[in-house]
Amino acid sequence: MMQYADVFDELAAQNRGECVGVLVSGSESMQADIAQECKRKSSFHLKSTEAESTMFHYHSVSFIL
Repeated sequence: MMQYADVFDELAAQNRGECVGVLVSGSESMQADIAQECKRKSSFHLKSTEAESTMFHYHSVSFIL
């Protein structure tokens, strides 16, 4: 299983003070996991100062063939 928390931690460290869009295309369970991680890892919920906060914005993407 992918360790999403590690990926989000790295992205947050690299993008302090930024809003990061997260585009997800995959199974419903994967989308739910990523959406939850976006909420969990957004610094807004961690009471960080605005200058160092990283916000993750979840976007679901579907492709119909």
